[in-house]
Amino acid sequence: MGDIMGIPWTDRAHNEWWGCSSKAGAGCDRCYAAVLDRRTGGNYFGIGTSPRLTKEQNRNKPHKWNRDAEAAGKHVWVFCGSMMDFFDFTGEKFVNELLPDGTAHRGGGGPIDFVRHVTACNFVQAVKVCLEALTAQKES
Repeated sequence: MGDIMGIPWTDRAHNEWWGCSSKAGAGCDRCYAAVLDRRTGGNYFGIGTSPRLTKEQNRNKPHKWNRDAEAAGKHVWVFCGSMMDFFDFTGEKFVNELLPDGTAHRGGGGPIDFVRHVTACNFVQAVKVCLEALTAQKES
């Protein structure tokens, strides 16, 4: 996934994991990622499900894109999170905190820390969280 894009405003796409274990609001009923997941036989979206990590080879692609961009003297636009919710909360931790510590020049802090180490890539983050649901969760 991600090496060639049909989206005009980005060069690459990247997902550290696939899925979302929450339902933040009514907008989740029309989530394109959940529909695609079901269509491809997955079960990684919805309350009680567990998102799955993508293969390490996939998770390391941005490093190659970064090296290639640095060698060419330009930046690459990376659409990040189209098939995951970056702020998914499993009940104990955010999914990005569950990634293996210290993997392949990541600094051990999940995607937030990872982005700091890949400096020739401009990450465009898809955020699927309903702010009203987050506010309600914080108030309870």
